[in-house]
Amino acid sequence: MDRTGAACYVYAKASGMLAKSFVGSKAVKLFNVKSLQELWSLLFTDEVPAVPQTILAQEIEKKAAQKFINEYIMLVSSYSKPAPVLLDLLQWFDYENIKNAGAKLAANNSGEIEFQSIKPYNILNYDKWPDIARMTSGTELSWYNKIPLTEEVNLLANSVDTQFIKKIWSSIQKLPKPEREVARNIIAKHYSLMNITWAMRLKVFYNMDAEKISEHLIYLDEKKSCADLFAGDALKILDYKIDLFDDWAKFKYVKLLNNNDDGKFWKLDPLYFEEQVSKEFASSMKREFHKNPFTSMVLITWFFIKREELTNIRTATEAIRLNIDTDLFIKSIV
Repeated sequence: MDRTGAACYVYAKASGMLAKSFVGSKAVKLFNVKSLQELWSLLFTDEVPAVPQTILAQEIEKKAAQKFINEYIMLVSSYSKPAPVLLDLLQWFDYENIKNAGAKLAANNSGEIEFQSIKPYNILNYDKWPDIARMTSGTELSWYNKIPLTEEVNLLANSVDTQFIKKIWSSIQKLPKPEREVARNIIAKHYSLMNITWAMRLKVFYNMDAEKISEHLIYLDEKKSCADLFAGDALKILDYKIDLFDDWAKFKYVKLLNNNDDGKFWKLDPLYFEEQVSKEFASSMKREFHKNPFTSMVLITWFFIKREELTNIRTATEAIRLNIDTDLFIKSIV
């Protein structure tokens, strides 16, 4: 199939898949089900496994992730020579796998582990588990070559995330100019909002000071300044008081904050902000998907939309397993 034919096929196929995706208002269906068995039947056509609830929850999450991977590989394989960024995005699963592997080994657990497979596009040597040095040998993650101490796990995870994001940023620069500008804006906004959300969580839930929070952010530039495309907006809020709305009135995304009812006590709600960010980002991805047909932007936006769906599935699975009132999630979606 030539590139034009492949682009037409991918856009048509991806459009059909997105129409059935559990994102935006359609995610409500995930939270309306009352059991894990019902959730399985909503997501898959296979017979529900006769296993305990905890194992069924794990199976739902694994199967949903693998379905996402398989569909993406099917689409990207339509191109004889896909844009590098399209394969780099897929390798997000490799980066997640190495973080999980490090955390497991740090906990003295070298037993069997089921990694999400992106074969034949994987960069890690999975057959070398649990030897982490041999798993990463000869790859861009070869520096991750020893079992981390427990206190090192989070910092190493941050380093892995930073490397992945810079890898994506670099590969975006190879796109044709019109696509490159759109992709740059999408990626910059996505990781800026991710940093802001993370900073809010650390402020409110862990009472962490500004200096400590800044160590946990992901930066594009080594200067780590307020001009940083990824971390700049997060750095600007570090000194805002979490119970003083006037501080946040000048915040770039003030419209996504929980309401400030006059005369009532207000406190920053990171979870509310995160929910609004997810909705806003998913909507913007859908718009960009249809505005840029027959380009690499189709699969870039598709990837982020489907990753949001995967998050929704995981959230619904855990809510049902832990018997959490799903009405709270439904209200945040609609």
